[in-house]
Amino acid sequence: MITGRPARVFVNRIVLEVGPLATGVPSFPLGQVALEPLRTKAESQSSADFSGLYAGQAAALGQELPASELTLKLAAEALQRLGALGRAG
Repeated sequence: MITGRPARVFVNRIVLEVGPLATGVPSFPLGQVALEPLRTKAESQSSADFSGLYAGQAAALGQELPASELTLKLAAEALQRLGALGRAG
């Protein structure tokens, strides 16, 4: 879509209006450059309508939680793995 090639994206206004596999889109990053004025204006109004919201293969595994909780969770997991590495070596 915005990349000029198939990509996993979260559906927002640009995806709904242009379509998930629009033809004639310039190759990456030129499609996003063309959307820059719209994206900038929308984001200044706290809107992601024209932002490229890409998702990896594990997007379905994501959880909605506060940033502070996510940070603590990631830190705990990292320390746990680092500890396991220290015990293995």
